[in-house]
Amino acid sequence: MPEHIEAYVHNSKIGVLVHFECNDEYSMRTEEFKDLARGIAMHIAASKPVVVSPSDLDPKIRNEELSIIESSLEGLGEKERLHRVEEANRRINEQFCLLIQPYVKDPTISAGDKLYAVARELGDNVVVKRFVRWGVS
Repeated sequence: MPEHIEAYVHNSKIGVLVHFECNDEYSMRTEEFKDLARGIAMHIAASKPVVVSPSDLDPKIRNEELSIIESSLEGLGEKERLHRVEEANRRINEQFCLLIQPYVKDPTISAGDKLYAVARELGDNVVVKRFVRWGVS
């Protein structure tokens, strides 16, 4: 599978590398893909996701975040308790997971929605395999 590494540096203070994979090497040469790759790298610099998708999130992080709301669940009915836990999980995913976060260039969609829209446009399967973000003071 063809792969691409996108690099982005913001004001010499934040650096990002994003590893993409597609089925067709031609897709990676298009302006649509190049714009997407740069946009996703910029998004990572600005939004500080920790993982690509919710399934990648360390359960310890999720449990730590859920433990914060635990005391507010006392005395609630099962339905309300479940609703609040689901809402907390949604917020956790939005905070930590790249594909769930509101896309920095268009907050009406998620970064994942943008990725999938460009993939559909290209008729290819575009995937973010991993990324790394560095920041200095």
